[in-house]
Amino acid sequence: MTTLAVTHSPTSVLTRKYDRSALRADEVEALGDVAARKGGGAWVPNAPRALARLVLPIHDAINSLHLVTDWAGRRANEHSYARFRLRCTWPILRHVHVLGRTYWEWSELEWCTLIEQGRKEGRVPVSAVAYVLRGIRPNLPPRLQFSYSHLYKVIFGQAAWDQIEPKISTTLASWGFAVGRSNNGYVQALAILLLDGHASRLEDLSRELLEAHVSERGPALRYVRPIATALHHFGIIDRQLPMPPGPKQAPPWDGVAAEWHALVREWQARAVYSRGHVGHVVNAAWKAGQWLAEYHPEVTRPEGWTPELAAHFLRCVMDWTTGQYLPADRVSPNMAGVGETSFAISDAGS
Repeated sequence: MTTLAVTHSPTSVLTRKYDRSALRADEVEALGDVAARKGGGAWVPNAPRALARLVLPIHDAINSLHLVTDWAGRRANEHSYARFRLRCTWPILRHVHVLGRTYWEWSELEWCTLIEQGRKEGRVPVSAVAYVLRGIRPNLPPRLQFSYSHLYKVIFGQAAWDQIEPKISTTLASWGFAVGRSNNGYVQALAILLLDGHASRLEDLSRELLEAHVSERGPALRYVRPIATALHHFGIIDRQLPMPPGPKQAPPWDGVAAEWHALVREWQARAVYSRGHVGHVVNAAWKAGQWLAEYHPEVTRPEGWTPELAAHFLRCVMDWTTGQYLPADRVSPNMAGVGETSFAISDAGS
């Protein structure tokens, strides 16, 4: 008896009742006949009985999914499942016909090739079957704009996603990340981690899984480290992921102490905040470093700041003019307000 790799999925389908042996002669003949007549398109219910052994697991996998409803306010209905069966049964069997092997024998690459070359509306149904029957999460090129969050909801259910996504997004947003349903990269990364961890709960994710993903490239996977930091914050993983390598040697900032510059660059390389937030902090640190070099050159690290120095800094900030402490190549003569005071202070507030 064998079971699925998707051990934590509430929709797991036991495979012990399925015959996973090689294609039989009558199945090869039936596939050839159907291919000659159909050539492609959707599956039809009145398929040859010789193909029942291949059709049954596909339909069982689809019947185990959490599909959306066709009508607002109602649970998923038979039309949703019938549509999934129509969209993926024949593409899978046609691939069986082309390869000459049952889908139990396909590699991850062969599943991905089928999904990538198939119709857009059939990619999620076929991917769901691959995941439920074989435990395979397709790794598709970004150009397809495949929605892993949709795939996760189909397999584990909308309720599971709604328990997980807001908890992570609220935490990351409080740390300065631009997250939420409009940030596809963040949503994709979270869904990929959950699918690869076969996780219906955040607690099912492991540090080993996160470490395996953190070195992978891709626009979505740059969110793996912040998600891991949130999991550590929740106490789900016992320690942070290893820090990335330190920053490469960067050109020194003119007029800024080398030690201050190195400290800021080190922080920039290891920060878990969003790129925009990190950029704002680095720009502020540049200006603070130039101010220190002008007024307090002996202070090159945060430990040297005193309440008196901080008060002096804030007083000077109020008198800064537009363009002050910016690199020369970033100040245009036509910049609006150059030389004017950046902060207006009323008599009542001064």
